[in-house]
Amino acid sequence: MPSLIALRSSGVMPPPAQAPTVVLRRALARWLGPLKPRVVPVVAAESLLGTLEARAFNRYVGGASFAPGSDRAFVRKLVGALV
Repeated sequence: MPSLIALRSSGVMPPPAQAPTVVLRRALARWLGPLKPRVVPVVAAESLLGTLEARAFNRYVGGASFAPGSDRAFVRKLVGALV
């Protein structure tokens, strides 16, 4: 996230279709595709990655007190809740 913010601030951004976050969301949605009809892959991908980005951003801005606990445990609980 900090790198994308710096790129945007400088006026240098990859085309939207090639932005790392967009590419990652599309790949995750394809990977989640077989879970249909239980989940909507695009929504699940956006939810998972958006939550992880928010956690990383909070930790970057405020340190461990803004994103407490183990990242591994957080991801396991997040995946279990959404999928």
